[in-house]
Amino acid sequence: MRMTIALFLLLFIVQSTAHAQGGIGNMPREDLVLVSAIARDSLADEVYAKIVQLRTFAAENKIDSAGQIIAYNGAPIKDHKWARSLNLTDPIERARAQSLLDKLKKIYQDFPELHREYFAIFKNKDNPAGQMELYQIKYENGKKSRMVSYSFYPIGDVMMLGDIQ
Repeated sequence: MRMTIALFLLLFIVQSTAHAQGGIGNMPREDLVLVSAIARDSLADEVYAKIVQLRTFAAENKIDSAGQIIAYNGAPIKDHKWARSLNLTDPIERARAQSLLDKLKKIYQDFPELHREYFAIFKNKDNPAGQMELYQIKYENGKKSRMVSYSFYPIGDVMMLGDIQ
């Protein structure tokens, strides 16, 4: 009797953990980079510090400082996409930096209260590191709220902003 109960519990545990990886339905997530909790929390703190730093640059309109931690998105030439920082002498890249700073400034003016929601590391073929760090923050102003996603890419030993959505 005990053997039957133990076998039943073992089968139940194995079956329930087989699909506990997340994803749509019973399909496991293949796009996540799994790291230890300590490494994940450390990366989350580093990315959040970059977001706060970018907020300061946006408030003070320091485009030259911000351009050093904003990644090149490959427009109009796709070479080196997410592999280097912006070149602010190029008018297209400078305009991208300014538009990201303006977007950040507007978010923080319209929604002063924030709550950290979600951080994950995804596999990404578009950059040399093969990873994208996604940080989602919920912004509120009392009546309304907005979820904002920040995409960061590791370039060498620096986390660089890819996009804000």
